[in-house]
Amino acid sequence: MDQAMGQSGLILTASGQGSAPDLLRFGREDCRDDQAPDLARALQNAVRLMLAAAGPCFVIWGKEQRLFGNDAYLALTQQGPRPSPDPRFRCGRDFGPDAAALARGFEGQPVLLPEVTLPGPGGGHRVLTVSVMPILSPAGVVLGLLCTAADITTRILREQHQSLLLELEEELRRQGPTDALRAVAPRLGPLLGVSRIGHGRRLEGKLRIEVEADWTAGSLPSLAGQHDMCLFGDKLWSGAEGAVLASHDSGGTAEMRAALTVTLGEGDEPRTLLFLHAEATRNWQSDELALVEAMARQLHSAEQRRAREAMLRHRMVERTAELERTEDALRQAQKMEAIGQLTGGIAHDFNNLLQGISGSLDLIQTRIAQGRLAAVGPFLKSASASATRATALTHRLLAFARRQPIDPRPVQVNGLIENLRSLLRRSCGEAVQLELGLEQGLWGTLCDSNQLENALLNLAINARDAMPDGGGLLITTAGFRHAGRDPALRDLDAGDYVVIRVRDTGHGMPASVVERAFEPFFTTKPAGQGTGLGLSMIYGFARQSKGTVRILSASGEGTTVELYLPRHDRADTAPPRDMTAPEPPRRSTGEVVVVVEDDPVVRQLVVEVLGEQGYAVLQAEDGHAGQRLIEKLSRLDLLVTDIGLPGPDGLQLAALVRQRQPEARILFMTGYAEAAARGEGFLQKGMEMVVKPFAMDDLAARVHALLEPG
Repeated sequence: MDQAMGQSGLILTASGQGSAPDLLRFGREDCRDDQAPDLARALQNAVRLMLAAAGPCFVIWGKEQRLFGNDAYLALTQQGPRPSPDPRFRCGRDFGPDAAALARGFEGQPVLLPEVTLPGPGGGHRVLTVSVMPILSPAGVVLGLLCTAADITTRILREQHQSLLLELEEELRRQGPTDALRAVAPRLGPLLGVSRIGHGRRLEGKLRIEVEADWTAGSLPSLAGQHDMCLFGDKLWSGAEGAVLASHDSGGTAEMRAALTVTLGEGDEPRTLLFLHAEATRNWQSDELALVEAMARQLHSAEQRRAREAMLRHRMVERTAELERTEDALRQAQKMEAIGQLTGGIAHDFNNLLQGISGSLDLIQTRIAQGRLAAVGPFLKSASASATRATALTHRLLAFARRQPIDPRPVQVNGLIENLRSLLRRSCGEAVQLELGLEQGLWGTLCDSNQLENALLNLAINARDAMPDGGGLLITTAGFRHAGRDPALRDLDAGDYVVIRVRDTGHGMPASVVERAFEPFFTTKPAGQGTGLGLSMIYGFARQSKGTVRILSASGEGTTVELYLPRHDRADTAPPRDMTAPEPPRRSTGEVVVVVEDDPVVRQLVVEVLGEQGYAVLQAEDGHAGQRLIEKLSRLDLLVTDIGLPGPDGLQLAALVRQRQPEARILFMTGYAEAAARGEGFLQKGMEMVVKPFAMDDLAARVHALLEPG
């Protein structure tokens, strides 16, 4: 039996070869004669338990705190130097609980030290769980302590490693591999005793590694940048995927004494690597190698995942671009189809109108040549009727294109509909029952009242045609506050609107017809019974008035057309302009009139008519000629100009005239006017507008009204 004196008592351990009886005999001899035999038996029982324990176990006995330990305990206490053991254990050869734990144990309290960290060989450490149980006499007196230790180093390291892997995985979900590694490196470094941790990528086609950033502690400098592969290990260029290259002693580097590198890639070509460098020489344990390799695989998987995601994003961008190109091509094809349908419809209708005009003119010439002047009258009426129909067609086209000249004024919709009641009833016929549901106190709106009347009349006629056997037609009005969240009204700005609903009980329309209902010249009526411009004109009028229109319908369920017009509560202080032709004017007294028109035929007609009225007429063929003419004149009473001109347009010429002669009058001629389409605020005092095509008598009357004194 070996004996040795420690700082706090006697350490007695079995030699390992049949020495258990000797230790038990020592236990009997250790009891004095005055002690009861049961005390000796208590010590002997404690020693038996200690010797039977598989792990480190020891007994602290008596007031002298003599210590008896088994072979496992001796092996634990003799494991190399212990410069800084856990503060809960005593230093010295009798390695055991500290004074506080001993005091609690001798007071009869069980003591558990769950994690005791002890220095181990090679710079490592061990983690133990120590249990201290009091040994009691039959009378309940504490005779000693039975202490059992369990080595939980492997479990603790496994839990720490697993926690690091989970933390790295979580970081990789939020950021790239380099930043994720730097986030966990402050925990990984101290655990493995390293001072530099980094992640590198091999440059394409080169034997060089690029390190974006790394983590350092102590004296090791950062390796951020590009380096030869040999810096990280001699076999990097031939290492297989997942190869762990461990260096226990670098030997030739002043700062770095131990290194660990894991390479991952495809085949024999490494693509990424994880490196760990230590300032002191050390041996890498198998569990450490497994941890670092697992982390390297996580980083490599993240790299591959990011590469796949980048490739998918690239493919998605390409696919989206391809879809956009396809959609653009489809839209272009649909646009060309619509243009073809539009131009075909226009050509068809205008050919009929031109045939009526040209045929009538041919017959007029023939009758004049024959001297049959009395027979000319009917053909003049036919030509004039065809021209009037052509005028109506162009106005409908301009309405659809939202380019028609309009005269927006404050309108009370309820009053306008009441005034139309009798006309609507006559247009619908006796088989259709007309009802009105007008909201009291309805807001006003701002629009062209004539265009609104035409729109309502068109909708009523469409409803009548959808009910050949009769039915009901309900026209209602209401205020509506649009918050901008209704996808069906996405082309409508948020705000307050007046809504006019025209609802019939007719056969309704399928979705395919509703989608095309606003296309110009699209109609479901039999040939010769509709132009297909009614709804397109209503749509253009609504959009030009800063509103919209939509159709709610289904086959067999009737149709509701909703017309939205913006709220406008300002009172109308100026009376509407009288658009009817006045009485034939008196002859002029020599006022100076400048006519600027780029179409020679129209210019010739206007100059001829005004000249016959006695005006002093000067003419110009475009904006530049008109500007030069205006700048030369000292007197100019009236400017008659087209709005759309080559060079300075009609608006610019009008501004020039008003700058030089503020009292001069302006008469605009237009057939397609962007500025006129804006309506409100366009015409100032002393300005008028006439829409092409116009009657020559109407032109003369307008000129006379503008130049009339007062």
